[in-house]
Amino acid sequence: MVLENPVRKQENKVLRVKLPNEEFVRFASKCTLHDRTINSKLRELANEYAESGSVSHVFGRNTMEYNPKADNFSWKIISDAGDEKTILEDVPADFLRDLHNRIKAKLHERDELLQCKSRKSVPVPRRLLR
Repeated sequence: MVLENPVRKQENKVLRVKLPNEEFVRFASKCTLHDRTINSKLRELANEYAESGSVSHVFGRNTMEYNPKADNFSWKIISDAGDEKTILEDVPADFLRDLHNRIKAKLHERDELLQCKSRKSVPVPRRLLR
């Protein structure tokens, strides 16, 4: 008589990664700072990667349309492929002025933090300079 040995069906798989100690310490510190466990952050990153398409960015441009009858604006994004997505409608001018000023202030703050010296400079990934 042959005994059937029930195979345990495993619902979860283990994902492992080897990191240099310095990278592990930075990752663990960031997880602690954001009140996350290492496992929950790795699961989040794995899910984001698995769910993302092959291309994470699409090329396109912002457009603002002014409606003189209603005295407001619409903000749309038009991709280079021709797709159009409305981001906001019926936006008052005062809101846009305030948003413009806040964006300028935060971009200036970012430039100072990143030590951007020239308006012609563009962000370069650190891994390219290693």
